[in-house]
Amino acid sequence: MSVVKFHNHACFSIEEGENYILVDPWFDGKVFNNSWSLLRATPFEEINLKKLNHIIYSHEHPDHLHFPTLSKIRELCNQNIVVHFPYRNKDNVRPVIEKQGYEYHVCDLNAQLTKISESISFGYFSDRIGEDHTIVFDIDGKILVNQNDHYTEDETIVLILERFPKIDILMTQFSLAGYYANEDDPDGLYERGHMWHLNRVLQYTEAFEPSCIIPFASFVYFCKHYNRYLNDYIVRPHEVVERVGKDITQLVTYGDEILWDRSDWQIRNQENLEKLEKLFDEERLIAPHSTVKLDTIVDRIRKWSNKIRFHQRLKKASLQTYVIELKDYTNTFIQFIPAFSGSARVLSNQAKRKACLSIPSDECEFMFRFPWGWDTAIIAATFSIKNEKLAKQLLSYMKDQYEK
Repeated sequence: MSVVKFHNHACFSIEEGENYILVDPWFDGKVFNNSWSLLRATPFEEINLKKLNHIIYSHEHPDHLHFPTLSKIRELCNQNIVVHFPYRNKDNVRPVIEKQGYEYHVCDLNAQLTKISESISFGYFSDRIGEDHTIVFDIDGKILVNQNDHYTEDETIVLILERFPKIDILMTQFSLAGYYANEDDPDGLYERGHMWHLNRVLQYTEAFEPSCIIPFASFVYFCKHYNRYLNDYIVRPHEVVERVGKDITQLVTYGDEILWDRSDWQIRNQENLEKLEKLFDEERLIAPHSTVKLDTIVDRIRKWSNKIRFHQRLKKASLQTYVIELKDYTNTFIQFIPAFSGSARVLSNQAKRKACLSIPSDECEFMFRFPWGWDTAIIAATFSIKNEKLAKQLLSYMKDQYEK
């Protein structure tokens, strides 16, 4: 029989015979431009590295596909390890994986399950190529749905249930994962962040009708000066139990075996609830803030503008003038027009009313340095929206450029 264990955040393992499989391993370090940190690191000694032969990833976000963890695994393991990844239009993950010495296997979406052995198989399900996925595992004839932080589409849920009418376990995200409202909007943060995630767990529990749910993919805290406010709105494990019900919620902590029999995990739940609440209560370190020079930010924006494809320059969004306020400077703003790289310049307080975003300088620099910087900014949630229409227009335009 296979043994399934929870390890950290969105990571669990499946061990059976000669196979040892890891899913989404992130064991240490900070992600999303150092804005998220694990509640607890995972020592590599807790993982059966000598036997490890498969790693399955849900998507590219670094709290799932964490390259430093992957590099460390390669450093400690000499054997052949197959990395499984969902199909993408852009095959930009493959060369990074293969360069580290892994075998790379692409899995089609909504297709037949990939067999690891006679008793273990899995498949990716989603309507959106390039984003997150719900992964269905068949383990010894039992069905485990790893939803992680995927917002599974209704059509995808129907497809999964048509193929797998009985879901034994649903593993799903239960707490905050990005921007929901400005820091000075507690009602918005509570309703659109805290309560929305609690209701999300209940919504997907009702949709999939599993024998039990396991709240996971939320064992983090927000560790930057400008996003630590989110820690006041995180969802706690006891709230999931109260919202969804103690008869259906299985609480797991680090190194726990995931149990299929309800009577076994209900006995363990009370002890785990106390452990998890104590973990969430611990005082956390907030990283000191580092300010980036204004010239560096202006240079980043100009280089970003130069990379915009010519046929995209004439879009309405590319001709709009945007102003970004820098939170960690006094009355300091960056103004630019995406279609014209030379337009980026520093302004003083006369531009305050025109700002679409207020963001710390390090996040602003990161946002324009990397193609995925806009996504990281949303997930880090260090910014405040000043003009909703223009802010959404800018971020949508940056996303559009990345996807092209």
